[in-house]
Amino acid sequence: MKKILALILVLCLVLAAVPVLAENDLTGSPSGEPALTLVEENFYLRKSYGDKYNGVYIAKFRNDTNTPLYIDRGSLTLLDADGNEVGKQDYLDPSGCGSRYLESGEVSFVSLIARVNDGASVEKFETDFKVVQTDNLVLHDTAIVLAGAELRASEGPYQNYYAAATITNSSDAPLSGVNAVVALRASDGSLIQLVTAGLGQNELGSGSTITLINHVDNQVVTYCTENNLNLTDVEAYAWQSNAY
Repeated sequence: MKKILALILVLCLVLAAVPVLAENDLTGSPSGEPALTLVEENFYLRKSYGDKYNGVYIAKFRNDTNTPLYIDRGSLTLLDADGNEVGKQDYLDPSGCGSRYLESGEVSFVSLIARVNDGASVEKFETDFKVVQTDNLVLHDTAIVLAGAELRASEGPYQNYYAAATITNSSDAPLSGVNAVVALRASDGSLIQLVTAGLGQNELGSGSTITLINHVDNQVVTYCTENNLNLTDVEAYAWQSNAY
């Protein structure tokens, strides 16, 4: 279940976003493993600290099958022109993912960030995801309807950005394991960052409303500024995890 896309780097390693590929099938294998539909994806190089760079991959998936599916693992590999590995992330960081459990028709997001080896030039990238069916109830998440989501900007000389997702518990019982993911888009329409937030082991009482807030990475803001982009839109989802 691999996808390789070519990209051209400018000498300074500042790269415009790779065009979005829509409605591609994220198949498990030719033998017919479970599959999710890849609705949208984006890859770009973003400056990290000093002269370091990261390869950033963000994808939006949808379960178009008739059975629940779980994204068991994923990896991002960065390659040079000769196919040599010049960076890799081989695990899914919970802070960069939406719910990995998708019922039929549900949508979620995943991001992977791999550091580029010093002095290396990235010419291609490769992603590999394993999608499975599972009866493990701990892995089963339940979707929560969001009351709203927005991008906020602080006032003052040093402007910071925050992603906010508002959840209301309309049930008769407290909600535990509440999480949200906010997908940020740049003014060119590309996915630029996933911001996650959650209640941890706290509960949201019946009839209560809470707004989960987390900051937008300053490296993302810098990337947008250097590439004449603005943060313009958000798309958010929330879920209750059975892990709590």
